[in-house]
Amino acid sequence: MITNSFDPNSKPFITAEGFYGEVERNDVVTIVTFKQKVVDYAIEKYGAKKTCSYKTTNGFQDVYSFEYEGKVFQVYCSGIGATVASIIMKEVSVVTGSHKFIYFGSCGVLNEEACRGKIIVPTSSYRDEGISYHYMAPSDYVDVRNHSKVEQILSKTNIPFVAGPIWTTDGIYMETVNKVNKHKEEGCLAVEMEVSGVEAVARYYDIDNYHILFSADSLDGLEKWERVDFGGDSELVLQIQAFEVALRVAKEL
Repeated sequence: MITNSFDPNSKPFITAEGFYGEVERNDVVTIVTFKQKVVDYAIEKYGAKKTCSYKTTNGFQDVYSFEYEGKVFQVYCSGIGATVASIIMKEVSVVTGSHKFIYFGSCGVLNEEACRGKIIVPTSSYRDEGISYHYMAPSDYVDVRNHSKVEQILSKTNIPFVAGPIWTTDGIYMETVNKVNKHKEEGCLAVEMEVSGVEAVARYYDIDNYHILFSADSLDGLEKWERVDFGGDSELVLQIQAFEVALRVAKEL
């Protein structure tokens, strides 16, 4: 069964280092977005420049570098989903030497009252995706290791937030009524598609990762799906605001 896929007793045949070589680790913090327009924003506002563009089977992965308040940061646009996001994280770490990654992105809210107008900081995530079971022993949830650090920084900078468990799923069109109710009863604040997989892969490769989420749509009232204008101007405003929050967190790491 897939939940028994973790093999800690032998080495993989294929490695990112074998494909791309390996750069010595450094302290540059990498900010990960799932929207190219956010990278365009970083280019326009902060003068981000392409510093790395390596070939993958699906094309090129571009990584940009910029300076903010005397420190250098990286940013790139990731593919969506736990498997894609976590493997790109490993590849970018190998190619650039960065081992600190901040992820930010939208989510579906399961507790509108708790999350309204706030950044959501995952403290753990239900593993309803596949890749995490290849990188750590089976469990229902994975703890998000660095959530306390994110909470401390947000508190210090007076950014409103709520912290708690979330649900990560591969099946965006199979977020059924029963599943939603189950995870709401467990106390999950939101549902999204990357956190548990990225956390498991990051642990395996000794990469530090940090997560912040913002509300895009609501699954709290099941009579009607309340959605954001995906791809529209209002959603882009939320994405850019979240990028600025991620940048403030990055500065403190």
